[in-house]
Parts: sequence; structure tokens; C-alpha cells
Amino acid sequence: HYTVKHYKQNLDGSYPAEPTETEDLTGTTATQVTPAVKTYTGFVAPTATTVTINGKGTTVVEYKYARAKYTLTMDECEGGTYTVKVGETAATTATSVGQKIKNIAYGTSVTLTATADETNGYEFVGWENTGDIEIDAPRRAPMEGIGGVEAGSNYVSDNPSFTFTMEGDVEYLAVFAKKGYTLTLTSDPVAGGTATVTSEQKAFYAEGEQVTIEAVKNAGYHFVKWSDKETANPRTITMTGDVTLTAEFAENFRLIDTENQGAQWYNEYNTYVEAGEKVSVTYVRTFAKGWSVFSLPF
Repeated sequence: HYTVKHYKQNLDGSYPAEPTETEDLTGTTATQVTPAVKTYTGFVAPTATTVTINGKGTTVVEYKYARAKYTLTMDECEGGTYTVKVGETAATTATSVGQKIKNIAYGTSVTLTATADETNGYEFVGWENTGDIEIDAPRRAPMEGIGGVEAGSNYVSDNPSFTFTMEGDVEYLAVFAKKGYTLTLTSDPVAGGTATVTSEQKAFYAEGEQVTIEAVKNAGYHFVKWSDKETANPRTITMTGDVTLTAEFAENFRLIDTENQGAQWYNEYNTYVEAGEKVSVTYVRTFAKGWSVFSLPF
């Protein structure tokens, strides 16, 4: 007889002292045999070996099965970052850019940890398996309002820290969604006035939410327009994305008629004259016998 011993590789790359499985087989002395290799899920079978059976029963064939190596692909994501920890190795930090981590042995524990960009209004939704391997897991319904995801996506976990066992090539995506949209208001120049929200002030606004804003001038200034060229003040905007608006103010300039006891005149449209603006002003003075009308070019 002869013996066939099968050894499955450990996660650290070594092989156990004792075989995973042992077969005691019979054969004819001095004849050649080629024992069949076995099939183990996640392991690569060695090439079958041909040996000659001796008459002492000491013929032993050892087969060593290496762990299969797989690739983890991290898809590009938006709204946060993630780390990948393979086995006992230190976590590998990644940005939103996708990456491939190759040669991960079958059975290795992998931990993915996601961190949402809360400063810019993002929250973590879940881990999605985007590869070919189907994982039996609940599917997350689409979110209402901002950053909804399509129903039917293969979400495997809504925990930011997700651990799985490597059993084949896999591809994951960290999904983040907007909590809402941000509204940023500034003024130019700062001394000219302020821009404020007169409706309910929030850190984030929902899709389609209407917000009322107003530009409030300081003394010596007047409101000109918003940075998107709108002139309504106050005005209501509909949130369909992050919004940044600047209230533009201008300093008041008036024309002074020193000969008419300091009377103040405006330009022909009866509005304030902008700095550097060239205007034609109609000047009117009353005389004892009637009116005199003439224009002063500037």
C-alpha cells in the first residue's frame, strides 16, 4: 500500500505539520501510480505526481495546496474617504480615487472603513458590491430628497466599518450622499452691508426647498445686485445644489451744486452715480423771469 497526504496552506503562507487529509491506498509493489489530487474551494491544486510503490509500505506522496490569490477593487467614490485593512496588516488609507489591492489570499479577513466628508454635508449610506460576485444581503431603499440611490443596488452593509472574508475577486464602492445643500452668502465690499437669510436658517437645505435672502445696506451704501446678476431684494431662491451668492454694494456719490446753496442733484435716471461713471446731468435754476435749463457733462 501507499499513503497520500494533502496539505492546505495556512494564511501566513506556511503549511501545517499535520495533513489536512490522509489517504491510505493499495497498489502493486514495483508499479507506478499517479494519485489524484483533490479539489478544495479557494485552493490551487498541485500537479499530480507519479511514484513507484515499494514493498515496505513506506511510499508517501505529499500534495500541497496553495491558497488562491484574489484582487480587491475599490471604486472611485465622492463625498468621503475609506481605509482598507487586509488581514493583520496596517490599514491602507485611500482617497476617493479607486484602487486595486492584488494577491489577497483566499480566506483573508478584510475590513473596509468609510469616513464621510461631514464638513461639506455628506453622510455615509452603505457599502455596495459592484463586482461580479453576488452577495446575499438586504438591499437599501432609495433615500428621499438629497443624494438618493437607485433601488436594487447590491448593498451589503450600512455600517461604516465592514468586514468580509476574501473568497474571490470583489469590487466595492463606498456610497456617500448629501445631507442637503449649503447656502453661502457674502457681501462686497464688506463695509457695504450684509447678506442674510430671512427665512429659517439651516446648515443644509433639502432639494427644492425655498429660501428667502435679503441684502441689507449700511449707511452711505446702496445695494446694486447679486453676483448672479439678479437685482430683486429681498428674493427667494430654490435649492437645487450648493449655492454661493454675493450681495454687491456701491458707495453713494452725489453731485453738489455749490452755486445753488449746496443743492444735491442725481444723474438723469434719478439714481445714485457710481464711482467713475460718466453722466449728463440736467441742471435747473429758477430766475425771476422764467426757467433756464442746461446740461453739465461729467
